[in-house]
Amino acid sequence: MDIKGELDYGEQLPSIPLWKSPPEYAQSLVRRPAEYKDLRRKAVDFLERLGYISNAVCTDGHLDDIEAEFQMAVADPQQFYRLTAALTEEMERRAPNPSPGSRQSAMAIVEDLGDRFHAVALRLTKRHNEREGFVIKDEYDLQDLMGALLLSRFWDVRPEEWTPSYAGRSARIDFVIKQEKIVVETKMTRDSLNDGRLGEEIIIDIARYRAHADCEALFCFVFDPQHRLRNPHALEADLSGKRDGLEVRVQIRPRR
Repeated sequence: MDIKGELDYGEQLPSIPLWKSPPEYAQSLVRRPAEYKDLRRKAVDFLERLGYISNAVCTDGHLDDIEAEFQMAVADPQQFYRLTAALTEEMERRAPNPSPGSRQSAMAIVEDLGDRFHAVALRLTKRHNEREGFVIKDEYDLQDLMGALLLSRFWDVRPEEWTPSYAGRSARIDFVIKQEKIVVETKMTRDSLNDGRLGEEIIIDIARYRAHADCEALFCFVFDPQHRLRNPHALEADLSGKRDGLEVRVQIRPRR
């Protein structure tokens, strides 16, 4: 899934960490990092022997294990996607449905990422040795950074899935946190997106996403760096809550 995440974001030569926090079902390995890193080495070796990846190397000979990573090539991305689809189907078959408690915990993590988003975005504008900074200019930049933050905390984050048709039209979901069944939608304010228009868009999103099989909770993150919205607190309060069985959280940041 780490390799798939790199392919999803357009990387032709994926690089994945040697050490990464284990997924929910393997939390017992958190206290046994050497064992978990050994499992990741074996997984990479296994994929290379089967021909799904090639030229895999690990930089642990030059870096600390925590910073080391695997670098590799994927000869046939479509074949690799077929493999991940089959593995995901089997993982979902074995995994129990998430409890409301686990979804609440996951939603709390997503909200925390939203709270930290602006600080992270500001930090990335200033880089070492006068390198060009990462500046959020539009919703595509916003999605890139939010996707990276989500992948730092969740194992299976799927970008851009289609919703079922609503009022004759379907739309793309920004992200689906698959196991916890949380949809993450991102928006960035602009001159034409005022309080009323934003509220209308989110109400339409709620109606559309309610029909999605993997949506039992919706987190809508609105990035408003220039404070264009007149009353963000009212929008958050009015639009968040239970709506026809769907848990909705609207978060507008940065705070004023």
